[in-house]
Amino acid sequence: MPSSTEGPICVTHDIVLQYVELTTLFSEGVATALVSPMWTLFGALSGLWIVIEGLRMMMHLSTPQDVIKSFIFVIIAGILLGGQSSGLVTDLYTASLNMMSGAAGVALKVGHYADGSSELLNGNMTFQEGMPALTCTVETGLTKVLQMASLISTQGTITGPMPWLYAIVLIVPYILVIVVYFSLVVISIFRIMMIAVLSPFLILGFGFGWGREMLPRGMRALIGTFMVLFGGTAAISVLLYAVGSLDLGDASQESIRGLADINNPKFLMTLLLGWMATAFMAEATGVSNSITDGSFTNSSAAILTAGVTASAGALMSNPATKAAGGLMGQSAMEGGGMAASGAMKAGGYATGYAANQVQALIDKMKK
Repeated sequence: MPSSTEGPICVTHDIVLQYVELTTLFSEGVATALVSPMWTLFGALSGLWIVIEGLRMMMHLSTPQDVIKSFIFVIIAGILLGGQSSGLVTDLYTASLNMMSGAAGVALKVGHYADGSSELLNGNMTFQEGMPALTCTVETGLTKVLQMASLISTQGTITGPMPWLYAIVLIVPYILVIVVYFSLVVISIFRIMMIAVLSPFLILGFGFGWGREMLPRGMRALIGTFMVLFGGTAAISVLLYAVGSLDLGDASQESIRGLADINNPKFLMTLLLGWMATAFMAEATGVSNSITDGSFTNSSAAILTAGVTASAGALMSNPATKAAGGLMGQSAMEGGGMAASGAMKAGGYATGYAANQVQALIDKMKK
């Protein structure tokens, strides 16, 4: 597994790992706290059930056969709740996380790419390592595009600022893809944790007629969570496969200079793939809902993505960050103030020029 000291450096790996460990400890704490209250509640409901069924038999509203059938569900619920003391919540959480990370890992392995980072996913990982490996694999695979954007930016000058704009345009969707997939992974972990924590209540309701439908709904929600993450990972897998097939890593100065052009099909394909992957990850939720009859939404992922983006924007606009950037710029070259002023003016011209180029390209496509 990659870590902070060995292998690829992944910003999202340690974050997801810490979150998995936190939710695991929380699930264990909830499981321990629910043992006694759930048995007390189950005993009270069982006593109430006996009284109600006895009255129904006396009033000839039910038969002994009906009581026996209902009693079988009560026995099953009692047996399942008995497993709570041996770690039912924790076992359900870890098993679900293992299956979910394993299924998503298969999607990433299918979309293998040439840089070898797919080897981060192997069959010997624990549930605590599987989810961080997913985000780290995606982050490592998309680094190739970010490096290409960095190389494109080196072709920019004060008199020719367009490569700078092209680099920014290329970086934005791929940074967004990493953030959206990270959001999808941590939200999937949270959904699994919530289903595991609520599982004792679902089992308790299964023993009685009024709550028997809750357990099947919980199972559908669990399967829906699997499908949402698998679908989002499949969208990322297609993106990684396509990026690998573009051979962006084998580039010379001449090829980079030629790539930094909005009329270049490879540049356009790379740019559109980033935006398509983000849209397809959102679409995976809708497909899962249509199959499992669920009601998952993308609002949580959108909030988390917006929060990360806003935090990054606040950091970049912080006076201390600007001051640090100014000091670095002064140490890097002379006349940094004049260069910055010229770059800002050139950037305005570059934006207008890019807009004209995009409109011209659209007009060509209409013919």
